Amino acid sequence: MASSIFSNLSRRWSPYHRPSPKPQIPKIPIDGEKSTEEIALEEAGDLNALQRYRHETHNKTTYEYHPPITEILETEEDFRHHFQQELSLRERNDQSEEVQEDLKAQHKLLWMLSREWWMLKNEFGEGVVKRAFDLWRSHPRWYMHQVLVEDCVGKQGCCYRDCGCCYRDCGCCVNRPIDSTRRIGVGHCTLACGCCREARGFDLSKEEHERIQGYYDYRNTRNAYDRVELAAFWGLRVDSCESPFDMIDESPVFPVGSRKAEILGLDEEDNESTSTKDSELTLT
Repeated sequence: MASSIFSNLSRRWSPYHRPSPKPQIPKIPIDGEKSTEEIALEEAGDLNALQRYRHETHNKTTYEYHPPITEILETEEDFRHHFQQELSLRERNDQSEEVQEDLKAQHKLLWMLSREWWMLKNEFGEGVVKRAFDLWRSHPRWYMHQVLVEDCVGKQGCCYRDCGCCYRDCGCCVNRPIDSTRRIGVGHCTLACGCCREARGFDLSKEEHERIQGYYDYRNTRNAYDRVELAAFWGLRVDSCESPFDMIDESPVFPVGSRKAEILGLDEEDNESTSTKDSELTLT
């Protein structure tokens, strides 16, 4: 039922679409409460300006304890990796003791990571960081932000092949609903994605896996990380005044000769040779 509700969401979806009582501004403010400027932006309904204001306020704030934004995004990436590993193991339908023990290990790791995620989120405290995160993540398809889709395409994940795995509510899992204990795992492909492994046709050695994983380490790729953080945490992108929710890609298939070619820097002929088969896919 939830899946059908999400699939019918308007492209201009917003949590501010219903009228609400005008908030009263406390005479004696507490740290973290909304400023008059933030309230005015909320009332105006300009979500891009609102999130930009929160982002700027965060950057200008001197914290005694800095909100763990990088840490929570890293935890989500770790969760996605182990969740996709768990899915791959389950899809083997292998009842051997080795696989069953591996599944138990993945389950334990996911349990621990979910608690770590909640602890980190609580460390946001009250203020612009928490409000920005809660607003952006209130959309069930936040991870289909244009920047994050482009990143998945560039890494030759499922968005590159247009198979639709990332687009579905279950994240990177074909036709398999995700339960509430795995919601942190929605998002794009990691090296553990079974669909990606099948598409490339080979496994990676431990050394190859670690080397490639190092390319994606947020600590080692600050410029790339800043772009991902702006999209994944705030719902923004540089030089765009669109509402964050209007930057969510609600179309899982890239037309031949269109945006996929632009993202990858391919000409029309190259794009046609790599994408014709995928472009004919009809999602059900």
